[in-house]
Amino acid sequence: MFWNTPAWSVSAEFFFYASFPFLVHWLSRRLRSTACLAFAFVLAVCGGIALYGAVIYTMNYVVAVGAEAQYIVLVYNPVLRFSEFVAGSLAGWYFVRMQHQPDGLRHRGASLGSARNVVVMVALAAIAARVWMPDYTGPDRWVWLLDVSVKYGSFVLPFTALILAVASGHTVLSGLLLRPWMVALGEASYALYIIHWSGVTILKMGYFGGKPSWAVVAVFLFGTVGASVLCHRWIEAPWRAKLRGPSVF
Repeated sequence: MFWNTPAWSVSAEFFFYASFPFLVHWLSRRLRSTACLAFAFVLAVCGGIALYGAVIYTMNYVVAVGAEAQYIVLVYNPVLRFSEFVAGSLAGWYFVRMQHQPDGLRHRGASLGSARNVVVMVALAAIAARVWMPDYTGPDRWVWLLDVSVKYGSFVLPFTALILAVASGHTVLSGLLLRPWMVALGEASYALYIIHWSGVTILKMGYFGGKPSWAVVAVFLFGTVGASVLCHRWIEAPWRAKLRGPSVF
């Protein structure tokens, strides 16, 4: 946490990826209908919110836990974020199934274009509304508990809808997202997430004055983005190929 805070996600993702083969094996054998997938998706989201709420309630009203310890447990604990991973896996399994059905998403791309655009717009609006929604600070502890419990879970449905819509065919975003520079930035986005904190920390430590100028901030911004692209191309991509080994297809 001291050297590079975003690196917390590496261990969480290792936990998710280690469990993925077992999860997808179970999904492929048990959930064979769209209704079952939808039910499992709702159960995963609601179960995650309920677990999150139970932990928050325990740390606030059963045992006295400090704010910093609560933050670490709630944000960096892979168990409490596992429901998000399960929901994403369910959405991925649904997408794979629909792609291979005669009347699936791939074969009805043109006819579903307008519907996908509506989904994209509604999902983006829902995400923006949640981001800008102020936290509840009133006296009712149950309303507060509900508000903090859905902090992450409320994003799962709109992001899932957005990803499925964009992945299923052409949308109003396709013209932008398919540009080579956008694809490159997307591929390097995790590298940017991992390395950006070092630049932010240097700026916050005041080496360039109490409040750095816009010029300094711009240099750090473009420098960090450029470094993330290089990290992806010269570190991530080659090592991913080595770890995967020769293709069997």
